[in-house]
Amino acid sequence: MDLTRFPLGDYCKLLDGLGLLSGPLPAGLDMGRTVELVSCNSREAVPGTLFLCKGAHFKAEFLKMARKRGAVAYVSEIPYPESGLPCIQVSDMRRTIAPLADLFYG
Repeated sequence: MDLTRFPLGDYCKLLDGLGLLSGPLPAGLDMGRTVELVSCNSREAVPGTLFLCKGAHFKAEFLKMARKRGAVAYVSEIPYPESGLPCIQVSDMRRTIAPLADLFYG
């Protein structure tokens, strides 16, 4: 499947427009960075992944694995400062996932 890639800033604008951002965007977030994958599976992460922290059984270990595999930022209701990645904090992950996937997959 040949997908159009969008910069991280487009994903942030989408979340902002939907009123889902619950905190300020991290300083230094590279809004021009192309997002190569949007995923909640740390085993699938590749360089340029926007990682989604979701599920009742989410563990910070998953985020660390995603970072090692090349994730550039993560979306979560809860910040994980120990991850070393910028957090795009949202108020409701359930409402966040579908719009992000829609943008990524067109």
